[in-house]
Formats: sequence, C-alpha cells, structure tokens
Amino acid sequence: MKGTKLCAIAVFAVFVTSGLLIAFAIEGFKVILIEPSEVGNPPLPQPPENATVISELKSISFDLSLDTHNITVSKGQSMNITVTVYSPEKVNVSLTVGTEDYVPRLALIGLQPELPPGITANLNRTEISLEAGSIVTVNLTLSIESQATSGTYTLQIFAIQKTSHGGASVDVPFQLTIP
Repeated sequence: MKGTKLCAIAVFAVFVTSGLLIAFAIEGFKVILIEPSEVGNPPLPQPPENATVISELKSISFDLSLDTHNITVSKGQSMNITVTVYSPEKVNVSLTVGTEDYVPRLALIGLQPELPPGITANLNRTEISLEAGSIVTVNLTLSIESQATSGTYTLQIFAIQKTSHGGASVDVPFQLTIP
C-alpha cells in the first residue's frame, strides 16, 4: 500500500510540474495576428529617431577600366596596360592587382594579394586622389619570369576606397595567357 501511495504522489508531482512548464511556455509564447493583405509584405524596420546618415557609406563613387582584357605575355617578357580611374566626386582610392579569389576588404587591414609564382604586377601609382569629375590613368606593368607556369590566369585590378567606416571596392578582371 505504501508503494502505491508513493507512486501516486510521484505521478501527481509529474502532472503538476508538467502543467506548470506548459503554462510558462504558453505565457512566454505570443501570437501575432496578421491580416491576409499583409502576407508576403512584412513591415519594414524603421530607423531610430536619432539615426544619422554617414555620407562616406553612400554608393561607390568611382569607376575603373582597362585598355585591354586579354593579355598574352611570353616568359621573360613584360607588357604595359593602361588603367583608367574616374570619379564624379572627390575620392581617394588605392590600387592593387590580385587573383580572382582575393577579397579586397583584406586591403583595409593591410593584407596585399599574392600573384601566381613568376608573375609580377607593378603599378606606377597605387594611391590616387581624384577630384570631382577627374580621370587618372595609371600604368600597370606585367612581367613574366622564366620559371612561370604556362597557362591562362584570371587576374583582377582592384580600386579600393578606404573610409573611417570601412571601404568600398571596384574590380576589373582580365585574362593573362603565358604561352
């Protein structure tokens, strides 16, 4: 008889505890009713009243172009490419050359891209200050050493605008073929 009473008390305690847990769960769960017209159109978050716009984070305000996108350079040779940078407004950019998998944000912390072995890329200017509406041309010299592996490589030139809040970049890919 004692075992039956003890078992009944244990079962009662389990039911009470389960009921309390379910009650707490229901209390913490809130249902939000959505009108049928609101389905598929969730409300947009509103900025805080004291929010300010950081002018440096607006859209990218510069463009980058190359005079050629398919380059063939033999081992032991060099080739010059003209890089043109344009901006409708005043901007400072850094130029660098890397492979297609380079993440330009790494330049913000000072990490420069690596090129495949035997390929060097030299820019006659890497830091450029553009006035509004100005165009700047930069010379890129690609040199191929004799130990470079023949093949086609996808390289990119990056223009990176550093700001106090991060940065923005524009990149232009080009193909380098080493016969």
